[in-house]
Amino acid sequence: MAPPLNVVVVGGGPAALATLQALRDYAGGCVQLTVVAPENDTDAVRARARALRADLFGGRVGAVDAGHHEVSLLDGRRVAYDALVVAVGARARVAYTRARTFFGQAGTVALDRLLADLHDGHTRSLAFVVPPGVAWSVPLYELAIQAGTEARAAGLDIPMRLLTPERTPLELFGERARLAVDPLLDAAGVTFRGATTVTELPGGVLREGRTGARFVRERVVALPALDGPSLPGLPATFEGFVPVDAYGAVRGMVDVFAAGAATAYPVEQRDLAEQQAGTVAAVLAQRAGACVTPEPWEPVVRGHLLAGRGRSLVLDRDALARSRTLLRGAALDGR
Repeated sequence: MAPPLNVVVVGGGPAALATLQALRDYAGGCVQLTVVAPENDTDAVRARARALRADLFGGRVGAVDAGHHEVSLLDGRRVAYDALVVAVGARARVAYTRARTFFGQAGTVALDRLLADLHDGHTRSLAFVVPPGVAWSVPLYELAIQAGTEARAAGLDIPMRLLTPERTPLELFGERARLAVDPLLDAAGVTFRGATTVTELPGGVLREGRTGARFVRERVVALPALDGPSLPGLPATFEGFVPVDAYGAVRGMVDVFAAGAATAYPVEQRDLAEQQAGTVAAVLAQRAGACVTPEPWEPVVRGHLLAGRGRSLVLDRDALARSRTLLRGAALDGR
């Protein structure tokens, strides 16, 4: 009888945990599971690892040594694998030093603080900005629509606009989403400015495009920009994301897979990460001897836009993998 396939999963987020769960469901005892997660994630991961009979290493991966089938941790330890799944996520960072960065969900403290700023009388206009390379813009639409709705209800006449590289509102979800979102933006008094890239000049001055108007005395709220893990030993796009094929295999490598926000697929969303993790798990379960037939990953993107005051909008669009224009930069840095 062949020994269990030794699968090492790196990461402690949704993609990593979904991979572990699906592997145990598909392959049972045909796989030996190990998870490597940062120390600050281990409390959340430990119970899942124990339930799934997975070994747990607390630490951060420093590099992948594909030649020796090992990952090296920053503290010097090395973990051997038969198959490796990289699910370390992406790193959020402030896109513009002058803007207020919106990391959370509308309807929370962020909205309350923004409304307090509007009521203080010092905000003459407000801009909501989607940075270049950010495809999941739903949270900013929620914040803009709810802020505009509440401002109008309070009798505040404050010009608001939403600037985004998207050509149409929520372009990711197609024409039906545009037809549904346009009236919400209009009712909230938010002007949509699509196909617009906001850049930052020295000194923190923001400008529309390369030659457009500068933001003068305008309050700005922006989504964070995202960087890939740039993990030594793995190929990466210029932004640091890992290129994979339709089965989650890292391009140009053997026995190495990736899932979730670390990959070069442009949309960071929990459901998508778990879908991709399921595909990777099916491939590895089949390799381990389980009766599983892997299917290529066809992303199904779903969302729920909260428009405030009891209103919401269900968003749905499938097979986005066929849209090459949405794929994050394919150029590799040769790592």
